[in-house]
Amino acid sequence: VESGGSVYAAGAAFSESGMSAPTIWRLTDGAVTQTIPLTEGSRYAVAEALIEGGGSLYAAGEEFDADGSGIATVWKLTDGVVQTIPLTDGSRDATADTILPASGR
Repeated sequence: VESGGSVYAAGAAFSESGMSAPTIWRLTDGAVTQTIPLTEGSRYAVAEALIEGGGSLYAAGEEFDADGSGIATVWKLTDGVVQTIPLTDGSRDATADTILPASGR
């Protein structure tokens, strides 16, 4: 996603313990200038899609709960603050792998 002269990418960053945290990377002039973790990294999670809208970045993916169930999740990043928005309740495994702007926006 391109925004304000920078390019953003989403995915997962792995810790030394092997845990995956959803992450947004900001690239300016072809170099990574910022790494933004979307969770604290205590449970496996990954961002699979990214979009910019209304001054915020939105990443879609999944985060596993304490029972190991995949919860489809959207993370909203605005002014350095991350809001986690679960889309499912964990009763069945789920992931969000696409995110699109609302029609007319």
